[in-house]
Amino acid sequence: MKRNEKKQKSDSCGRGRKKRTVRIISDLILLVLIVVFLYSGYRFFSEYSEYKRGEEVYGEVNEAVVIPQNAQTRLQDIAAADDPEAQAEEAYEPVSVPDLDIDYDALAAQNPDFIGVLYIPALDLYYPVTHSHDNSEYLNTLFTGESSVYGCIFLEKDASADFSDYNSFIYGHNMKNGTMFGSLKRFERQEGLCDSDPYMYIYTKSRVYKYHIFSYFQCAKDDPLYDNVRDDSGYDQYVTTCQTRSEYTPGGEYTDNFSGRPPLITLSTCVGVGETSHFLVVGAMVQPSVKGK
Repeated sequence: MKRNEKKQKSDSCGRGRKKRTVRIISDLILLVLIVVFLYSGYRFFSEYSEYKRGEEVYGEVNEAVVIPQNAQTRLQDIAAADDPEAQAEEAYEPVSVPDLDIDYDALAAQNPDFIGVLYIPALDLYYPVTHSHDNSEYLNTLFTGESSVYGCIFLEKDASADFSDYNSFIYGHNMKNGTMFGSLKRFERQEGLCDSDPYMYIYTKSRVYKYHIFSYFQCAKDDPLYDNVRDDSGYDQYVTTCQTRSEYTPGGEYTDNFSGRPPLITLSTCVGVGETSHFLVVGAMVQPSVKGK
């Protein structure tokens, strides 16, 4: 009889220990879930706040850029009356450029690194462009100088501010809400979008640079394409590579003439899980430049 009582007590103690162990484990799991929930909430709120602030800042900054409804009507000749440098160049046929009204002085007052405004009509994308000092500052700095994951659209640090290099890289973040360079991949997703208006422009205080888009594609973030093009051979190879990899073939009557090696611009943004890939949009200058407004 006593032996049975001891066994029952032992079994009861064992069950009690198991219950306590299960309860402790359950409490730990609950605690971990609460911590994960709170951390996720914090991350979501922080990201939302930064996105909201970025949208507010660039909404205010872009008030210095006005795009009229008839933005495709202006013709400008390269030999402007008040531009002796342009007068000295070979005469070119007038080219059409969007008639933007830009307060360059106001933008330069906000940021001394400001060099111009990038405009892509097909994407309704327009942002001020800064000239980077080290290729990292503007990854997490707004145009106004505030710290933010939004960053700023910026020209590669070693590039010439007059866009006269063989190729000029311009970088921007691929924001989840489609802002900054988050809209570039619409060219991939929407067939015919690029053909609807295959041009992009850079407006500076003295000139407007017009580029014809001839290629866009994805590449690795450490692709050799990011090596600076330093000579004619490198230029020819870069153009050939971009054309070969391109997901886009220019349509219409326009044919790019690379024999004269017109300056290129390449827009670059991160894509994919872990941002291991980049998406590039490449354009060739239509004419050396036209007078800005």
